[in-house]
Amino acid sequence: MTSTQLDRSDDAIDAHLRFKWRNLVEPWHGPIADAAAEFSPPSARILDIGCGYGVLTEIVQNRLPDATVDVAEAYQARLDAAKERVPSIDSMFLMDEQDFDVRDRIPGHYDIVILSHVMEHLLRPADGLEDVMTLLKPGGHAIVAVPNPGRPEVLVRNIFRRKKVNKGHVYSWDRSHWINFLEVILGLEVVAYREDTLIPFPGRLGRFLGRRFGRSLVRLFPWLSMSHIAVIRR
Repeated sequence: MTSTQLDRSDDAIDAHLRFKWRNLVEPWHGPIADAAAEFSPPSARILDIGCGYGVLTEIVQNRLPDATVDVAEAYQARLDAAKERVPSIDSMFLMDEQDFDVRDRIPGHYDIVILSHVMEHLLRPADGLEDVMTLLKPGGHAIVAVPNPGRPEVLVRNIFRRKKVNKGHVYSWDRSHWINFLEVILGLEVVAYREDTLIPFPGRLGRFLGRRFGRSLVRLFPWLSMSHIAVIRR
């Protein structure tokens, strides 16, 4: 399959997701942008790796209008779309589709590096996260989010469908294994864990309920959050 074919396929998937999650953009991305704002120094340098079409990048830039924001992606079409959405993007880095080569392709050090829903696609996530940490200034923070395979929506869907997981996902972590992976296996300094929202059921009802009270519910039951989010200090 060529890169162009992959771009077209991903465009179709992204269009579907933009429709499906139109009421969940802020509940999903908001906690990541909030963490970036909380841990950023004035006039921070921020890198969004796997920026997609710039939805999260835009929210982060709106939270931090004085920050310099760079983006990295494996598809040029997505970089172009992100730049169109967020004209203030400073630098764009095109990564190799098969090799998470951030250490070789991205120069300089950042105050904040965001890695949202990327690590589950990597063949070597431990190596990938260690490479990301090298992009940070001393005292800088990586904000890393991965999908939660144990959330209620996934469990319900798995009962009724043959395809159990996203085809592009190589690894997954429930909350306990996520904490163990970061703190025990990699020995990283995690300064905060955050949650985004909860979708209790598949379909429109679940998205409606998730939008209405999902953020409140995951504060009581964080292991049911749609994503696991960690803030890691270098």
